[in-house]
Formats: sequence, structure tokens, C-alpha cells
Amino acid sequence: MKIIKLPLLPQITVLLISAAFVDSALAAKGWGVTGEEIARFDAKVVDILCELSGDCPENCGGGKRQLGLIDSEGKLILVGKNKSPFSGAAVELLPFCGKQVTADGLFTENRGVRLFALQFVREGSDGKWRGATRFVNDWAERNGFAADSAEAKQWFRNDPNVIRIIERDGLLGLGKEADKEFLAGMGMAASAQTASAPNGQALFGQRLCSTCHGPEGKAPIQSTYPKLAGQNKEYLVQQITDIQSGARNNGLTAVMKPIVQKVTAEEIEAISEYLSSVPR
Repeated sequence: MKIIKLPLLPQITVLLISAAFVDSALAAKGWGVTGEEIARFDAKVVDILCELSGDCPENCGGGKRQLGLIDSEGKLILVGKNKSPFSGAAVELLPFCGKQVTADGLFTENRGVRLFALQFVREGSDGKWRGATRFVNDWAERNGFAADSAEAKQWFRNDPNVIRIIERDGLLGLGKEADKEFLAGMGMAASAQTASAPNGQALFGQRLCSTCHGPEGKAPIQSTYPKLAGQNKEYLVQQITDIQSGARNNGLTAVMKPIVQKVTAEEIEAISEYLSSVPR
């Protein structure tokens, strides 16, 4: 926003400076991810499944559907959540179902799939900005937990729907027999663990590390995630501990922090020991 100085009307200058400050303060922040693109654009909030299939319930599914954005060029944009892992943006976008909004956030791309991480949103071009940080608070309220509780911070481990679906379909969604085969292949069989010494290879899978960093830490699901195989043990221990405590909070640590929240110091040692022994 351009600031015009008007000596005879200093109050106007002050208002313009204030408006410029507020606008820039709400600008999206980068994660330090390769190829990221900070963006602000006008779009319409839509029910993604409705757009793709014509199955269009009222009010965009009332929070039970993933929502997206259609920009001024008619492109359908997949929207993810800024801080909370494994969540979409339905909680943030549902109040604007079918409406025009201005979205502010960050584009990232992984293996040809372009995703928009929503950070701020407002109705129309002059509505009040609101941060896209409501998911965890909303989940905690609906499930009877405090927003700052351990359960809320790791909502994906405590959500009744997630638990029910895993119980029915298994972790992979392919049935429990498929889970057994997969976990055995990841070295996570129960017989591989002892009470006196945690099995780092098993914990690497059980604590969901392999979900993002790949089997043995060699094949991350995104090019921006680090390969952990063969890393120095002390370095790994320090990095995980710093992310857990909040001492390190740059890049994608906001995604990793809820994952490592409940990992004990002994388990961190075991996982790091295992990864340091894996050939690169």
C-alpha cells in the first residue's frame, strides 16, 4: 500500500501508515521449503467433491467434506492446513462456503501435486482477516479436551473417528493382515523388542517417523524432507530434542513437533542410534 504524506492532514497519513502496517503484518510466512511460493489471491470457497462429482450437500457438507478454492481463472486449488498436521482446511473455510474470499498463504509442490497452505483468510476483498489456526481448538472443544492438552496436540492419535477407522480398516486402510505384513517388513514385529533396550528400528515406524522420512529414513515422501539414514547420532538426538522443546522452530518443524511430542528421551536415543547405523 502506497503512503501519501499530506502535511495539512496528518491524521490521514497516520491512518494510511496503520493500514499498511496491518496488511503487511498479516502476510504469509515462508517455511524455507524449496520451490515455495507465498501468494495472496481472490477465490471462491467450494466443496471439492461437489466440484468433481456433482454430489453437493448443503453448506459444503457441514464440515464433513474437504474444502478448496476456485481462483479467478477457474482453477481448483487443494487447500491444506498451516500448522496442524494431517488436517485439511474445512474448519477454516466452512464459514465462507460458496463465498468469495481473499486467501493468503503458501504454495508448495510435491511430485507434481500443488498444495496451498492457508495462513490467513477474509471474506471478499475488504473483510476482517482471520488466522487459519482454529482446527486444534475446534477439535478440542468438540472432543472435551483443553486446547493445550497433550491429547489436542496429538489429535490424530486421539480422534474417535480416526481410531474407529483404523480399528475397522487397519493403519494402511487395507485391512489388519496387510498391516501385519507391512509392519513386519519395517522391522516392527513385537518379538523384535526387549523391555531393557528399546528397538530403534521398531520405534522409527511406531512413532510414525517412517511415514514422512520413508523406510530406514532413506526415501522421504517429499524432496524437502531430510534423509536420515547414516546421520550422526548426536546430531539427530539434538535436532529431535530441540524440535520437541521448541528451541528449534524453523522450516517444517511445526509439522514435526506434534509427532515427537510424546517420544521419550530414551526412545529418541534408540531411534537416533538405529538411523546412524543405516547405510546411506
